[in-house]
Amino acid sequence: MTSVDFLGKAIEIVKKATEEDNNRNYEQAYKYYSNALDYFMTAIKYEKNEGSKETIRKKFTEYLDRAEKLKKYLNEEEEKRQRKAIGANDEDETDPDIKKLRSALSTAILREKPNVRWDDVAGLEVAKEALKEAVILPINLVKNLFGMARDCVPSIIFIDEVDSLCGQRGEGESEASRRIKTEFLVQMNGVSAESTGVLVLGATNIPWQLDSAIRRRFEKRIYIPLPDLAARAKMFQLNIGNTPCKLETNDFKNLGEKTEGYSGSDIAVVVRDALMEPVRKVQTATHFKQIDAPCRDNPEITKQYLTPCSPGDLGAKEMTWMQVDSDSLLEPELTLKDFIKAIQIARPTVNADDIKAHTKFTTDFGQES
Repeated sequence: MTSVDFLGKAIEIVKKATEEDNNRNYEQAYKYYSNALDYFMTAIKYEKNEGSKETIRKKFTEYLDRAEKLKKYLNEEEEKRQRKAIGANDEDETDPDIKKLRSALSTAILREKPNVRWDDVAGLEVAKEALKEAVILPINLVKNLFGMARDCVPSIIFIDEVDSLCGQRGEGESEASRRIKTEFLVQMNGVSAESTGVLVLGATNIPWQLDSAIRRRFEKRIYIPLPDLAARAKMFQLNIGNTPCKLETNDFKNLGEKTEGYSGSDIAVVVRDALMEPVRKVQTATHFKQIDAPCRDNPEITKQYLTPCSPGDLGAKEMTWMQVDSDSLLEPELTLKDFIKAIQIARPTVNADDIKAHTKFTTDFGQES
């Protein structure tokens, strides 16, 4: 991709954000603004023209200011809702410790998918473990988490990488971890016995490392296998999204056939690498030619662009991408060859032994999806 593509995508998303903003759909508008700001930042990074870069910065600042105002408004509304929900319990109103714990939990409840995991923080293992024990794992937070879920029924408690919280008990674990597991077992028993409208979901890549008592509390143990051919083909389409490409239905099927054994994450890596191929072609091109293509700002009219070409192409001019004005540069569309090249580089992260281990666990304790 080029900087123009990122800018065009940013403008497209901002239009949606403005429309939702005008319709008072502030939560959706905030999501669009946040997404657009990422594209604006990337456009600034790759923009070579200082004048254009300054213009983009001004727009970025303008939309950032609006996004921050929306975020502040949404947070205030959420705090009001949380205070109202918590205030329904007279006992909680009079108990300062429970009020403090619930206030801490309310700020940890996410309304959208987060982008950061523990593994994304490099190093600092001692600090991360200390934080887990001091903030995330305390026994009272587990108890109050389930209490809040019961107050807001129907609700779902989702625990990703549940093995890290509920691994097998042994001599090497700390007293804090042991007490956490005990409290978790107690709360899980309460959820099962009361039929409270609270659903507890756990996800793990290593289910055989779960403590046996925890495993029994999860009544359904469903094996999610690697995506099949149809699913892999669909994943390529979803990951490509609206990016211009020359792939047909049979091409997606072909890609699905070539990625047997790939997980959804593996396919996302392949697509991200393939999306960079047009950039590489632009950077390594020695010749460019003029073509007519729909204008990025107004697709209803055509505009002349320069795009990479073979030295033998009609109208080919010897030049590098640095000599082409950013507004006049058009990168090649994605092709099947770009994806084939990416597949040859990116190998699957799941091997046969991993699948055998999951199959054995499913045979012993679980059920297939």
